[in-house]
Amino acid sequence: MVTNGSPAGRPVCFYQCSNTGMTFHIHFCQTIHGAPMSADALAAWAAGFPLLRCEGQNNFHYVNKYTGVAFSIGPMALPANVPALPEGLRSTGLAFQMDARRPFYFGLEAAPLLVDLGQRFDLWAVDPGAGDSEPQFATADWFLCVWTRAHQHATLMLSRTPLQTDQYTAREEQTRVFWEYMSAYPRFSEHSAKAGFFAPRMFLMARKGATEVRTAVTLVPDVPQVLPRTDLAMVVADRSRLFRIRKEVDVFYAPMHDVLQELSPWLFEFEARPELLMLRRDDVAAAFERLQRFPYPWTHRDFHTVNPEQVVDAPALETRVA
Repeated sequence: MVTNGSPAGRPVCFYQCSNTGMTFHIHFCQTIHGAPMSADALAAWAAGFPLLRCEGQNNFHYVNKYTGVAFSIGPMALPANVPALPEGLRSTGLAFQMDARRPFYFGLEAAPLLVDLGQRFDLWAVDPGAGDSEPQFATADWFLCVWTRAHQHATLMLSRTPLQTDQYTAREEQTRVFWEYMSAYPRFSEHSAKAGFFAPRMFLMARKGATEVRTAVTLVPDVPQVLPRTDLAMVVADRSRLFRIRKEVDVFYAPMHDVLQELSPWLFEFEARPELLMLRRDDVAAAFERLQRFPYPWTHRDFHTVNPEQVVDAPALETRVA
């Protein structure tokens, strides 16, 4: 029987973390004496997470269209190569699954949901990779430990092979900035619209023919707006007024640092979020008049948007650019 570390009368759950190929799994198990995790109870728990969609009994998919985070919780048998479960434990036939090649923040977003699942059903954990088979309560620290190990293993494997055509590299600090901003974006954009200013979405971009990812936001003419400190600024500009070119409006790209310097007379720290800069309504006209004359090095034809699922953000890969 598995009783060490388990309060009397409390079910024990066993997590088997495996890394088959590039996929990160956590398999859920419980004591043979505990009440089975019912489909109704699991569905009731999942209903508390709007981004967790039910696609059949005990089959759930999480998708965040703003951050790109995606994973699944559903039926899955234990792999044949997994050692026998300790005496007294049985598999629930349920597992968490996520690609280990995803940016590290995918694990940060998944952790609270899995910890809540563990607390709801009194789940415990065993991490075979830690060399300690004693069950322990499944905390966020435990999950992030096993996720970090799987993520590092996957990125190390990728560093030894050529990148695929649909893979891109980034520094973890870039993807973390993207995640922190876009996690709060739905509520923040709603608040900003009511307050009368524009909050831009943040994008991950790459120059055509390269694999290095950059963060970017769009500056829209004639509206007050906040500006995150990204790598790139995408500026909607009407050049025809000044240079009489055929195309009236285009999207131009420049390093955000240079654009912020150009706009420095009109930028202020946003009071509610000091990491953002504010371009106020009274200053919009003067600011964009200057931006019309800015020597942009690139246009929209030089860059394309990158899906977060295509990004590898391991430090070992951050200098690998095609």
